[in-house]
Amino acid sequence: MDLATDGVAAVSLAEVKSYDLIFMDCPMPKMDGFDATAANRARSPC
Repeated sequence: MDLATDGVAAVSLAEVKSYDLIFMDCPMPKMDGFDATAANRARSPC
């Protein structure tokens, strides 16, 4: 389990490590949860 302090950190963690599940808050500093989720989905092959 890893903890990101903001949306940018969450996207960075997901780029270097594979996760089965990611929980996201909607309001986060630097990048909100919606944008972070969209960024993660855009790079995901699924």
